[in-house]
Amino acid sequence: MIVWGDNDHIIPVQQGYEAHDTIPGSRIEIFEGAGHFPHCEEPERFVEVLTDFMTSTAPAFLSPAQFQELLQAADR
Repeated sequence: MIVWGDNDHIIPVQQGYEAHDTIPGSRIEIFEGAGHFPHCEEPERFVEVLTDFMTSTAPAFLSPAQFQELLQAADR
């Protein structure tokens, strides 16, 4: 789950889109008009988006070896 404000002056929203494109199965929510802290600027919407994500997304189950393999692949 990636939540980003499209008016973020610290980390541009383009990086949110790039993260989404890089992470298979990720979901992105762009908060129009919000800055770097969309969860503070629009807390009600943030709770709605997060609740929907938590109830509609199956958790990932990785063994310690699988998790280690993913971390090592990210370092390459």
